[in-house]
Amino acid sequence: MMQKFFIVTSDPNNNDKYKLAEFLAEKYDMDIAYSFTSTDNLENYKVQYKIDEIILSYRNNALLCCLSDTINNIHNGITMDEFYNKDIFCLSIKEFTNISESLLCNSIVIWIDQPKNDIDYEYVKDCKNFIDILENIPYMYFNENLSEIYDIVSAYIEADDSKKLEIIELNS
Repeated sequence: MMQKFFIVTSDPNNNDKYKLAEFLAEKYDMDIAYSFTSTDNLENYKVQYKIDEIILSYRNNALLCCLSDTINNIHNGITMDEFYNKDIFCLSIKEFTNISESLLCNSIVIWIDQPKNDIDYEYVKDCKNFIDILENIPYMYFNENLSEIYDIVSAYIEADDSKKLEIIELNS
């Protein structure tokens, strides 16, 4: 079974996660998971689900993660079907911390950090939870430009197990 790649960004509006995902998908014949949304904003690997479909998926334990904005009635997430059948997942920190840790075995997190201007208590709490989860799974942290990230992640994918550990150690 191939390792799952969770590409997580500090800024949910940053598209670097999708650029990295597309690079990996093309170079290594990997599949990028689609996320669902209840809105009609279908850019960046999103499909639209009706609220009834989301509720049914939730009741059937068929969601990897789901975030709900009940004020605006917007729901976003990834289904378990996507999790089982795809290799790359593009998420925000908040979405990632919504995933059960038991599902993260045989995974690596690629954290692309960016400066964030509007830091609030909720964001700080999410980051702390995210860092706590990272203590138990392999991850690489980046704040470099994308071409450097492409090179390092490619080296990781092509490396043997001992070299992979070394790359993780240098980039965490």
